[in-house]
This record gives sequence, C-alpha cells and structure tokens, in this order.
Amino acid sequence: MGQHERQDIEDAERIVVDLLNKKIISAKQKKNKWIKHSLETEKAIIRDFGDIKQAEHIGNTYGAGEIGDIKILTDDWIYIELKMSESKKGKGTLANISQEALTTSNLFKKEDIMSWSEYRDNYNFPKRVLDLLNEYKEYPSNLGSGSINNQIKKKGAFLKKKFIEKTGKKYIASVVCNYINTPSISQVASIICTIIKFARQDKIDYLNYLKDIEQDPEYIKKFIIAMYIGYHTREQLNHILNLKYNDIFKILNIYYVYYTNEIQGKIIVSKDDLGKEIQGIIKSDVKIAFADDQTNCIIQSNGKKILRVVYHWKNKFQGIQTPCLNIFKEI
Repeated sequence: MGQHERQDIEDAERIVVDLLNKKIISAKQKKNKWIKHSLETEKAIIRDFGDIKQAEHIGNTYGAGEIGDIKILTDDWIYIELKMSESKKGKGTLANISQEALTTSNLFKKEDIMSWSEYRDNYNFPKRVLDLLNEYKEYPSNLGSGSINNQIKKKGAFLKKKFIEKTGKKYIASVVCNYINTPSISQVASIICTIIKFARQDKIDYLNYLKDIEQDPEYIKKFIIAMYIGYHTREQLNHILNLKYNDIFKILNIYYVYYTNEIQGKIIVSKDDLGKEIQGIIKSDVKIAFADDQTNCIIQSNGKKILRVVYHWKNKFQGIQTPCLNIFKEI
C-alpha cells in the first residue's frame, strides 16, 4: 500500500471517529474512497456497544499501551482495529513485519539460526544483484558510488522507471519477463526478470533451510497471538512472547477487529472474536508448514491454515529494497 492509499485509510478511520462523536462529516470527507466502509463500520460499532461517550483516533501509535486504530469510551476504554478491503472476501494483509521476525522470536530451537539477511549475506546476494544491475551500461554517473545497497536501490529504481516509461506497465513483476524480446527495452527487461527470479530462488532456498530446524510450539502460539492483536514491532512482539496467557487475555478483553468487504456494491462488516479464537489456538497443536518451491510458509493450528507468512521485498521490485514479511490471515 502506497503513501496515498495509507492516507485515504487513515482519513477513513478519522471519519468513523467523527461519526461516533456525532459530528457532521465534511464534503471532502464524503469524497473519501472508503466513505461507505466508514459509514457501515460506525453503524456496526454502535450496534455492538450502544451508548458511546467518546471516540478518539490513535492510529496504531501504541503509546501508553494503546493498540489499534481508534478507541471508544463506554464504561471503560475499548480499542478497535479497522481493516477495510475492496475484495469480496478475505481480510487483507494482517501485518507487515521485520524480515527477521521468525528467527528473532524463538520460533525455532536453534541458537545459531541464520536470519534471512544473514543467509543472503552468506552467499553474497547483494553483490550478485549489483553485478546483474551493472550489466546495463547507461546509468547516470551519479549512480555508481556509495555502498552496495545504496547502488542497488538507485540502479533498481532507474531500471524500473525506464521500463515503466517504455511500456506503460506500472506493476512490472507479472509482465517484465514478457518484454525480454522487445528491442526497445530488451536488456532492461532481461536484467529485471533475472533479478526477480534470483530473489525468488533465494526465498525458496531459505525456507528449505528453515524447514529442517526444530520448532517451539509455545513461542509459535504467542507469535500468532501477537499478529492477531496488532503487536507487530520487535518491541511489541518481545513483550507478548514474555507474557503469561492470563495477561494476554486481559488485552483481548478490550480489543476488537472490524473488517469490511464489498460485495456487489454492498459493504459487509464482520468482527473477530479474538478471545475465542486464541483460546482455541492455545489448546491446539501448532506448527509452521513448508511446501516445495514456495516463497511463503503456513502456520497451522491442528492442521488448519491460520496464517500465511510471505517473504517479500516492499520497494522497487523483488531483490532490490526493503525485505520484509507479509502476514495474511487464512481464516
């Protein structure tokens, strides 16, 4: 999600708060892309909680122990996460977290386990990507200096821009390999395609490395809980990993997640009963499942898929900038 899209969502969250505070929304707010989602979310919250004395936007600041996007005051403060999606079903990206999160959260019983970044460095992934980028010889002179990672970022951005200018294709990953034989953009397309394939194989190889390492089910359960309740930074994750289950349930008693999806123009609102879900997870057998030739792994509870962990590069294209983990809820 880009900066503009994130701003639209945040503005939509603020609309929900204004509606709950019985404010009249402005003409500009009525033009927000997510206005129908905001209106239906406000109605659902009113149905669930009745008389609301006050609402505030907190926007995932996590200050002073606060979580979620908004908080409402009934008898006590209640915290709410809002998830808006244009899709007919599904709950979107649950979290976008550190590339190292699986190996820094004690999910595996191996003291010297390699993180994804360490694994890449172990076989010179950055230098090999830069060598591929340097097959193109017509970069501006100012792109040839700085650290390896800085050169990769700048040269990757340059090639992506050049490809988009020549083809008009904004989302390059799914189409770039089709342009290898197009004379005007052949070399650029070939380099980008090769790097994307190289980055994909790196992810597959790393997941193959992880799958043979013994797992720690109790930490996996707490990792699941942290993802569910919006504790996604390393500090927040560590906090949950060190809590007793009774303390976790205290958080769940005041935290809710509302989802909106659109079906044939109608907005459908649903709410997660996280307490019930998490009680079931705590009692279940959990594990991280790996499949051949995949760039993601699946966290299962009693054999049922509950979270998908996708290895990803957020910026430019795969292999270039900002490696991370995208977490999706499967149920």
